[in-house]
Amino acid sequence: MSVNIRNHGMKWIYIALLCSPVQPVIANPNSQLNNQINRNISDAVNKRISEEVVEQVKQPQPVLSNKRIVSRDQVRTAQTLLNRRGFNAGIADGLIGRKTRRAIRGFQKSNGIKVDGILTEELLRKLQN
Repeated sequence: MSVNIRNHGMKWIYIALLCSPVQPVIANPNSQLNNQINRNISDAVNKRISEEVVEQVKQPQPVLSNKRIVSRDQVRTAQTLLNRRGFNAGIADGLIGRKTRRAIRGFQKSNGIKVDGILTEELLRKLQN
């Protein structure tokens, strides 16, 4: 009789182990490899971003002037660049007219710059980048 109880008790242990939601003790080696690859990629990306930030801090930023541009050559350059970027500045004639001001305002608005329609050295540099 004691043998039957022992076998009967072991059967319940086996059933409990089979139905248990516990993960197996041995992990899937592919998931371990994937986790390691993801950590390595993440570390490399973070290192690269950190290096770029440090490099940007080291480089002196050019002082941009809010001086108005009056040179016809510079206005012509700005008009050409505005046209290339899809802001209709009209014919690149070196004169700031209605279309050029509208194009400047459009560029300023799309780049989060104070919208005033004035062509400055700073704005020209941003167009050139």
